[in-house]
Amino acid sequence: GNGSLRAENLRHPKASAVRVVPRGTSTSITMHRQVLVSLARGMRRPAVSGPAPSNFRRMSSLADLVGLEPENGVLSPDVLTKCKLGDDQQDLNRFFEISDEDLKKSFPEGVGEDLDIFFKSVKRNVLLVRQPALDVIRDLKCLQDGGDAPQIAVLSSAQVRGKKGSQIDTERGVGKSATLLHAVHWARAQGFLVLHVRSARLVSHGGWWILPSNDPTKGDFDQPQVAKSILQEFLAAHRDLLATLPETLKDTGEASEETTLADLCERGLESDEQATPAVASLRIELAKVTSVPVLVAVDDYNCLFESTDHSYRNAEVPPERLTLVRALRGLEADGSFQAGKAGPGQLGYPPLQRGMILAAETDKYPRDRKRDYKGVGGAGSALRGLGRANGAVKVVEVGKFSPAEFDVCCALFGESGLVKDLDIETKSGMKLKTQLNPKRVAQAALLLQR
Repeated sequence: GNGSLRAENLRHPKASAVRVVPRGTSTSITMHRQVLVSLARGMRRPAVSGPAPSNFRRMSSLADLVGLEPENGVLSPDVLTKCKLGDDQQDLNRFFEISDEDLKKSFPEGVGEDLDIFFKSVKRNVLLVRQPALDVIRDLKCLQDGGDAPQIAVLSSAQVRGKKGSQIDTERGVGKSATLLHAVHWARAQGFLVLHVRSARLVSHGGWWILPSNDPTKGDFDQPQVAKSILQEFLAAHRDLLATLPETLKDTGEASEETTLADLCERGLESDEQATPAVASLRIELAKVTSVPVLVAVDDYNCLFESTDHSYRNAEVPPERLTLVRALRGLEADGSFQAGKAGPGQLGYPPLQRGMILAAETDKYPRDRKRDYKGVGGAGSALRGLGRANGAVKVVEVGKFSPAEFDVCCALFGESGLVKDLDIETKSGMKLKTQLNPKRVAQAALLLQR
């Protein structure tokens, strides 16, 4: 701005194109900004291999200073489908967009840091329509129509036999959480009652303290802070619908004419002592709901079976002694489905009469070797064998990008302005470095943008 910017100080071939205008001329600040942005874009990738030279780092900072951001261009029909739910087979390998208002309404729990970064990078709230999500939605549609759908998604519609339980079980960063979020978004848009726990890790390790339970039939220890968070997010998503569903009277087992499930959640928010029992009671009530379909979606599911951070009287508290963990588990430690039977270390929550349990495992955290759970945590083969043997547990395969999925992602990066000049050579390098892992592909695009 003071005329002291000199082309020779930039030490870059394209720096000679910079026109330095002293203060006092009529040239607008916008012109200066356009020159700097153009120059920074030209220096995005150094021509030489190895560490970026010092002047490249300086210009990267300069690009951030002047606000180098992706241009919010119009996406082609090959990249963005007009469908707002991404639930049709014709939408496969294309993105669907969620408005900002719909995003807040559908996900009061949030979508996670990775997707937040992705949405901001491409300047859109878009999810890729992938086959695993369509498989889950197909079973949800069957459940919605009153059909004999499984408790969870299956590999194909021919395997729908009305049995309960499943598990999403693959490596880290391939899109298990995105698949779960796609199903949650579709279900809530279709009027499902969805209990969405964004991370079971926050259940097994969260909370400031634990309290001995006032109701030992539901669990040994309560986590009031975690329970209140679950109740608040559930009310934020479904307050009106919960107000139409009557609560079951404990004495008679009949539907109450005075209190609803919304009242149950509100009572849980009144005090620490009532919060956790309210979540446990809510899980039992959801099993009885038949007027609307129900979806219980739990991400980071295997954390419910690993050691906790809690202790009581200098003794470690195992996960099965936490009331919230018991309420959210859908499988036993051997990978079999909980059929409502009570026993040592089991609560025996009843199965959902008209609902599904969707569970996604995670590899984000160190594996707990002290506890042996056959259903998740690297035991996918045993889980698949069990599912084929008795139909109780089904696995939804979520894998790396297919070539078509990778191509449409690259098209999104280019058309959204995130990455310029994404040529064949650059795409080949991305394939080699990322091995078509979806999370790594997104990270590589961010690096190219910078």
